[in-house]
Amino acid sequence: MTLDVLLVQPGFGERGGVTVDVLNLAEGLKGANHHARTAGSFKRLVSELSSRTPSVVHVFGCLPSPTIFGAMALARLRRIPLVWTPIFNPIRPQTWRGYGLLRAMQAFDLVAPHAARWVDAVIAAMPREARLFEARGAKRVELIPPGVDPPEPPASEEALSSFRSSVGLKAGPVVLVVGRDNSRKALPFGLESFARLRRRVPDAQLLLVGPDSSFSGARQPGVVCPGWLEAASMPLAYQASDVLFVPSLYEGLPRAVIEAWRWGTPAVATDRVALAPMIADGAGRVVAYGNPTEAASALESLLSDREDRERFGRVGERHVVSRFLKARLTTRTIALYRELSE
Repeated sequence: MTLDVLLVQPGFGERGGVTVDVLNLAEGLKGANHHARTAGSFKRLVSELSSRTPSVVHVFGCLPSPTIFGAMALARLRRIPLVWTPIFNPIRPQTWRGYGLLRAMQAFDLVAPHAARWVDAVIAAMPREARLFEARGAKRVELIPPGVDPPEPPASEEALSSFRSSVGLKAGPVVLVVGRDNSRKALPFGLESFARLRRRVPDAQLLLVGPDSSFSGARQPGVVCPGWLEAASMPLAYQASDVLFVPSLYEGLPRAVIEAWRWGTPAVATDRVALAPMIADGAGRVVAYGNPTEAASALESLLSDREDRERFGRVGERHVVSRFLKARLTTRTIALYRELSE
């Protein structure tokens, strides 16, 4: 049976981990001789549904978006099997303080997970998320996190040296941060943590992938902002860095952590990140969001201890192999589609 799957993500095509996940899934479907279509807007959604009826509609995200909830409603009306990946860390309702009018999202976050009752299956990234949606009435919850390719042999010293020169890194330890300049990514907190780290480790550098040189934080001593890097350069960024830092106020599941682990790079992340329990279990360090002194201490500890970095990196690689391999997770998702569409 050949599947025809419509993958729905608001803003599809924009930079970010969710777009990468959707693209990977579409590629996996096509590689298994199925059809994959994408819709990033309500207009495109209607067009794709009008052209032909898909075997399955798979919706990504939990935001007050007509694309998300329009896709759910139309799939139900047309009796098309419906899968939902909400990307919803259960701590999200607690993270809207200080957002002004956006604090109304707290109310949305209390109500929206109940939409799980309308769908045929929810795909959760982490056990805590799975338990939340089971409690909200989901008929079926599958634990299928985002995936990456298997670990590979490291790049040569020559390739790493060339990369460091190309982005403007000098000699000295490197902390990597990946993310846009938005409130959720909490770059000001990350920059303050790094400033405190520099007082202890004067030659430390922060490779900030996302913002370009016009970003105000680029003027801070030790900060390098090359903008977004090409996909082929990101493995070099992870390998050229000593530690990944995730200063986020909120993360459903940060792909950057899994990618860093793929290359044996440990992570320091805030307790607002869905992967925090796994990071704390031997693959890095977890710090309290909003405490730059604690974050600087955790970063300094890893930068000063090569054995810890390597040990944490090996644990991260094992997590990738046991839980986050893209091919295995894509196969499980396709099996779910088949079951629902039969």
